Order: sequence, then structure tokens, then C-alpha cells
Amino acid sequence: MKAPFLLAFICTAPVAAQPVEQLCYGVGTDKGTVCDVSVEQLQAHPAYFDGKWVRLTGLLTTQEKPMVFNSSESLEHSITANAVALSDLDPRLEARAKKLERHWILVVGKFSKRGLVLLDYAAAGTSGRLESIESIGGAAGPWGEEEKLPPHVKRSTPRP
Repeated sequence: MKAPFLLAFICTAPVAAQPVEQLCYGVGTDKGTVCDVSVEQLQAHPAYFDGKWVRLTGLLTTQEKPMVFNSSESLEHSITANAVALSDLDPRLEARAKKLERHWILVVGKFSKRGLVLLDYAAAGTSGRLESIESIGGAAGPWGEEEKLPPHVKRSTPRP
């Protein structure tokens, strides 16, 4: 019984994570660099990304507060620790976000590792927030697939 476990352990070497510095690249604007990140990468390295422009992919909700979740399971069970809050959306971006409710999105903004003020109870436990948001758009789900919503969840709006 120990031999199969040992063999499986030896044959499954851990995959090295990409260094966070390699997630950032120069852009031809006044922003300098932008970092392509996931919620998990922001959770793992909040100090590194604090104050940087990021391009975040995730599952959007605008219910209580606009947030980007890392998975449909986290969204369905309101695990806000697996989400990044979206702060101070202008009216144009807020309308766009409402059309993309429960869709995979790509959002560009400046990351802050600080959570929202305690009065914003719904997002008090988020993994930071995006401020100065410049764009929100649709994106493919993980591995280029459309995320399947749970059967009891109905889309409130047609696909953008």
C-alpha cells in the first residue's frame, strides 16, 4: 500500500509558479506597466501588486457591491475572501458591469491591498479592491470555456 502512494508522490513533481515580476509588462501609456493577474495571484502577493495597474480576469457580480470572484463556487457561496471589490465605478462602467452580471470579465484598474471601509459590510472581507477602473469587458472563462452557471441560476440579461 505504501509503494503506490510513494510512486504517485515521486511522479507528480510540483509545478513552479511564474514569478510575479513576469506577470507585468510595459505599455505605451502613462501607466508604465500593467500586470495580468488572477484573484489568486493578488491574494498571494498583495504587497507586490499594491498601487500597480492590473488586468484582472474573474466572474463579476454587482449584487451588493461590485466584485470579481475567482470561481462560480465562490460567487454562489459568497466567499468574499476569494473576490476583489470594484470601487467607484463611473456611471458608464457601472451600466456595462450590470450587463455583464455573472459573466467572466476582464477589468483594468489600480489595485489596492486595503479592503473597503467597514461600513461596506458585504465586501469587508475581499482580497483588496480595484480603484481608478478604466475598462470592463467580457472574457472567456477558464481554459477558454464558458463558465457553466448552476442550474438554479438564471441569466437576467442576454449575452453582451
